Amino acid sequence: MKIQKFPLIIGLLIIIVIIISGCVEKKQRFEYIDPGDWGIEKPSIYKDKIVWEDYRNDKSNADIYLYELSKNKEYPIIIDNIWQKKVGIYDNKIVWQDGATLIKIYDLINNNIQEIPTKNYNYNPKIYKDNIVWMYDSLNGSYNIKFYNIQANDEKLIANNGSAPDIWSNYIVWIDFRNSKLSESGIPQTTDIYLYDLISNQEILISNYKSIKIHPRIYENTIIWADKRNAKSGDFQYDIYMYDLLKKEEVQITKSQSVNGDYNFDIYGDIIVWTDKRNDKGDIYIYDLTKDKEIPICTDNGLQCDPAIYENKVIWKDESGKGGRFVLYEIGDDETYILGLESTTFYISATALIIILIIILILIIRIRRKKRKLVKFEMEKEESKAESLKTQSQSFQCPNCNKSFKLTETKRPVTVKCPHCGVRGEVK
Repeated sequence: MKIQKFPLIIGLLIIIVIIISGCVEKKQRFEYIDPGDWGIEKPSIYKDKIVWEDYRNDKSNADIYLYELSKNKEYPIIIDNIWQKKVGIYDNKIVWQDGATLIKIYDLINNNIQEIPTKNYNYNPKIYKDNIVWMYDSLNGSYNIKFYNIQANDEKLIANNGSAPDIWSNYIVWIDFRNSKLSESGIPQTTDIYLYDLISNQEILISNYKSIKIHPRIYENTIIWADKRNAKSGDFQYDIYMYDLLKKEEVQITKSQSVNGDYNFDIYGDIIVWTDKRNDKGDIYIYDLTKDKEIPICTDNGLQCDPAIYENKVIWKDESGKGGRFVLYEIGDDETYILGLESTTFYISATALIIILIIILILIIRIRRKKRKLVKFEMEKEESKAESLKTQSQSFQCPNCNKSFKLTETKRPVTVKCPHCGVRGEVK
């Protein structure tokens, strides 16, 4: 039974691999966009388009570049001697902070740049469709939140004494300082989260817990922010909190006080992504609101930071190299590969591993069948020698199981089957 056991073992191994592949979460796809060692910062993503701050032309002044995943192609959006920062993208429009004074918009369809007509200093723009929000320096010691509609060419003041705005549909959220307690040096010790509805023109208080809150983000009816309410004195780590506009309910998402508030975090659908420092460096974690589950998606050596998300695509900066690189992770994919601008390397997926094992099994079966033919040949050789004895009973030794058996049949040629292991041969 040696021949039957070996394929059986291989078959069982394949079944085990298939079962494991079904029980364990799929291994996701990574794409590395590694443009060089000049320095890249703050990626933003919409569908198959990624934009970022790029220092290849000037180490002190960033330009804006775009990468299209579907075309595997990179484009410069603006190259100038003034730095461009805080880039964002929605559909075919890219927005950024141009120097310290201007907010600019690039239309990918018309290939033109539009400047928002505003004064003083303007920072940190965010875009949703034709609507843009940003921080406006009023030059009186505080920032305001401003809104601009591209089609209507209409600018509107949303709030005084606020910062870090974000926008989704008709909702604008921001950090508000109106009720902040200040330290002796004038640094806010508490901040609030507010929302403005562009349809009803109503302002809504989201959270006024006596703590520092930073970087609010909004997706549909869900608002998230980093909150320092659980941190120990002198600790700069945060937890992520969420507010559901439909349920009018605040929920604590993370409980490790390890969210790094120095870097961006993001939300899309039911997935929240952030930079986590529980392992002292900087890893990328996601939280699935549907599954109520926290998942680490990158714990590599070196700092991983500034994640952004669109649908199932998460992109962040990996600072383990000289200038850093961007890593794209697709939640739920089962392929793993690296895509670089100069070279491409492919890694074996779980599916490919199963296919390889099946191929190996087929090859093993074919090799064993060839061995059977060799056994037949050896038996023919033994039988041809035995035939010269001209006796009614002849003895043979099976080369497969090494056991002897007798043959009384005198007819030639005749097919012989070993009574011990079942190997067949032919006597001529």
